[in-house]
Amino acid sequence: MSDAAKSLRVALLAIAVFALVIAAAPPVFSADLPMPDQVDETASTISADDYLNRYADLLLLRLRFAAIPDSELTVRMRAAAKSLGNARPPPGHLETLRDDLTAELLYYVVNLKYLIWTGGVVWPQDKPEAAYRSDALSELAAIARELTQADVLGLDIGAILHRLETIDAWTEGLDRPVQDWFDPERRKRLVEDAKGGSRGPTRT
Repeated sequence: MSDAAKSLRVALLAIAVFALVIAAAPPVFSADLPMPDQVDETASTISADDYLNRYADLLLLRLRFAAIPDSELTVRMRAAAKSLGNARPPPGHLETLRDDLTAELLYYVVNLKYLIWTGGVVWPQDKPEAAYRSDALSELAAIARELTQADVLGLDIGAILHRLETIDAWTEGLDRPVQDWFDPERRKRLVEDAKGGSRGPTRT
């Protein structure tokens, strides 16, 4: 990759990180928050476990772009689990999580689009560059439609991230990611630890 292309990639990543840092404040959890008059349909189907899994997705995405340090993952997850207990998450929490997760996945989509449009990429050599460019832009458009037309809380976030990571690998001359950074097992451990840690020590 040329020095100019590397500089462009760094600049675009910096923009994405800045946007994620702004959005990366932990969610507010309070029993005193007013409840909306009408509960959206999703609120009746999303359990505390579902919420924690999607919240872990969000934190891992922020970690991917260095918007939060690794050391904050457990702290934030435990705070969320403690706030919820076994109750279903209030509609306001769902709306915030939905908006944040949608926006930050779209940041990734837009970052890759700009990288492609500005020519700051090195495509793999196994087929014409035009074919890779077309495939990448088509896939990014499809992902954007999924994120904006469906409820992100019901989507397979790991699968979407794998598709985005594959396109990112293409822009670096690779036909597939060397290693997917998103590990569903780590998400599972984060959720299990959060639920255990939020209960505190057991009295005997």
